[in-house]
Amino acid sequence: MTSSLSTGIADNSSNTLVPRDELALRKEVVAWYARLCSGESNEADQQALQDWLQQHPDHRRAWERMQSIRQSMQAVPANIALPTLQSVRRGRRAVLRGVFLLASTGGLAYVSYRASTDRTLLQPWMADYRTGVGEQRSVLLSDGSRMVLNTDSSADVRYSETRRTVRLWSGEILIETAKHRHAAEDARPFVVQTAQGSILALGTRFTVRTFDDRTVVAVLDDAVELRTLNNGLVRILQAGQSAVLTRNEISATFATDDALVEWEQGSLVVNDWRLGDVVAELSRYRRGRLACDPAVADIRVSGAFPLADTDKALQVLVKSFPIRMTSTTRYWVVLGPI
Repeated sequence: MTSSLSTGIADNSSNTLVPRDELALRKEVVAWYARLCSGESNEADQQALQDWLQQHPDHRRAWERMQSIRQSMQAVPANIALPTLQSVRRGRRAVLRGVFLLASTGGLAYVSYRASTDRTLLQPWMADYRTGVGEQRSVLLSDGSRMVLNTDSSADVRYSETRRTVRLWSGEILIETAKHRHAAEDARPFVVQTAQGSILALGTRFTVRTFDDRTVVAVLDDAVELRTLNNGLVRILQAGQSAVLTRNEISATFATDDALVEWEQGSLVVNDWRLGDVVAELSRYRRGRLACDPAVADIRVSGAFPLADTDKALQVLVKSFPIRMTSTTRYWVVLGPI
């Protein structure tokens, strides 16, 4: 098992780790999961898994994501999940097929069961590009465009002969089209799709952030065209403008808040925000629970806070305002009154 799943991950020229190929990594994680669920695993398998997890940080992140999916799947109704999970008794090869079946059909059935949301369970995890909590990633696309993924985000990229499409499944991205970067002239439309509609780039630089029921778009340069999913309502956004896109409506435009764009530079920049909103935004970049007591949530805050070091950001808040920080562990932190 160990030899079949181990993959060369070192850059021989510098002897440093390089990012794992996403498709290969997904296959390895599913194979490990199937092995351990087969009912035939032993202590050697457990140790081999631990060795594999230590080989590369991408391994542990992928395994944690699979564990998260497993926990979520426990909510699947029995008539959906049981026929697939019963395959565990049929041996290792059958188990592997069953896990893939659960990912390809059970997940979709679960989405039908949870029809109130517009996001599938597995699509973000299986996306071409993903980031973990607190992680950011810059990707140079094949046409010369640039995509930056913010914390806990996932997106697929599909280029055809007639269209360039980025499907944002979760989180937030910044796009700099090839035209804006003067990298290439490409006549194919460049479109970002979300659950609420589409954003057509007009030679531009812009950000897109998804929520369960809406998408927020902010234009930094040039312009974009917004289009709703259900009724095709269209609106043009110019540089410095933002808007909220739902499946049926596009909000009135408003001036772009620095917080919508400065995250790429590693900062949360706020001007007269509620403390509760600042804490909620910082929590996106931090694992565990970070909360704000309602007694201090309305304190007004202005300033710039580092996203890569949320501990430091919290210390700045505690020193600047009449609040105190209570923590059970690093993963359970509450800001409250003194």
